[in-house]
Amino acid sequence: MEIDPSDLVFWPGQAEFLGSEADEVALITGAGYGKSHVLGYKAVDIVLRNQGWHHGHTGADVNHLRIALGAPDKKFLDKRSIPAVREAISVVERMSGRRITARTGRGKDGFFGGHHPRIEFLSAIDLDCYPLVDESSAVAVDLAAFLVDEVTMLKNRNILHRIRNRVRDERRSLFMQKAFVGTPETSHWFYDEFYDEYGDVKPKKHVIRASSLENPYLPDAWFESMKEAGEVYVRQQVLGEWVRGMSGERFADAFDMRAHCIPMKIDPKNRRYRFMIGIDPGYRTGSWLVIWYNKAQDEFWVVDEVVIKNKTTEDAAKELASKGYGRHNIELIGCDVDAAKNRSGKREIDTIKKLLGKTPRYRGGHHKLNKECRIREDYIHKLLSEERLKINAKLIPRSSKTHCLVNALKFYSHRTFKNEDGEYVDKPSQETMQKWKHPIDALHYVLLWTDRRGYKPIQMAHSLSNSRDPEERRSIMGFE
Repeated sequence: MEIDPSDLVFWPGQAEFLGSEADEVALITGAGYGKSHVLGYKAVDIVLRNQGWHHGHTGADVNHLRIALGAPDKKFLDKRSIPAVREAISVVERMSGRRITARTGRGKDGFFGGHHPRIEFLSAIDLDCYPLVDESSAVAVDLAAFLVDEVTMLKNRNILHRIRNRVRDERRSLFMQKAFVGTPETSHWFYDEFYDEYGDVKPKKHVIRASSLENPYLPDAWFESMKEAGEVYVRQQVLGEWVRGMSGERFADAFDMRAHCIPMKIDPKNRRYRFMIGIDPGYRTGSWLVIWYNKAQDEFWVVDEVVIKNKTTEDAAKELASKGYGRHNIELIGCDVDAAKNRSGKREIDTIKKLLGKTPRYRGGHHKLNKECRIREDYIHKLLSEERLKINAKLIPRSSKTHCLVNALKFYSHRTFKNEDGEYVDKPSQETMQKWKHPIDALHYVLLWTDRRGYKPIQMAHSLSNSRDPEERRSIMGFE
């Protein structure tokens, strides 16, 4: 037995979610859609699909089949998630004319409250309810299924991974599933759980996206109040869209992996190729990019990358040399001005020159292009929009946590801060400064020397908008 969506009143997205048999299914919608409501019915549907599972098994009265229901915290679980399941149970029992819960608990309705609530069903099936506040609160028993309410409110993906790994009950003839409901959140890790790097749904997963407009019971006044929050908020909280480029993500609306990441067959041992190396040196984090200028297409191709993680400048230079890069095929090396500083009687640029045979070029820290992050950001954004930047497809990382150029273009973001004058300004976020700024800087240190034609309009636009000083304008316009 299972719930037939046509027997009850469900919106189209709810009905699709309820009927899905995918290994993992997610209903991602705007606020006020009725996600908790349909999740309650989904829980009951999974119970009904597994009724009679214990036939042929021994000790079923002891080793019950377990299903888990989770929510971001105890209050949400008690006020929203559990009441939705109990309401669904009541409706299904009333419509079918038969009981599906065990005669246990204080109310003889199978419900047990307390710190770890549960609902006991006939056929030796238990629905255990958990507040998923951190990894330690996740379930620690083998499950046939689990459901998570408002999954995008969970603090981190480790909570989800731990409970996902518990869906491993090996007893035969079980209907096993992982079901989630939630509202789109900016830059949320849950997106990567269901979508690949190209924005396609991953195999064995089913995503239903729906709008709050489907709910006829939401009053017009609710939608009017939501409109006042702005277009972006409406797209997420009403239309249920995963909006790219939000939360200050600087390049997300311009960077498209399908367009910018392409297969490349460029051998450094082939003498016809000349390369440029962009370096943002570091030890714990840093980035070295190998770039080839495709003159025929007027494009900059990122051919190779050395991700710095607990590597010295010497280590990185030797790695590039071992791949075939050196004085014979390196046209230019651009690096951070800090590489020219004397540290314990040694400069990083000297190490680079010794191992790669080319003296790095750098601009002084006082230089406008070196100081102004917005100029380089606007320039790279323009480069992406014009599809003049290509990245070797082999550099696409397996994890969104890898410190590399592809992830930097995806996650480099701004946050709003209050400056010394009490004004609110946008600056790179702390996460960006720690993880994503290095590859962007490495790219910048090459292109500021080689694509001055592309940089000049951006520099002029910034200078003319930020300054009204005639002498500075005269200098910038070249009327000296």
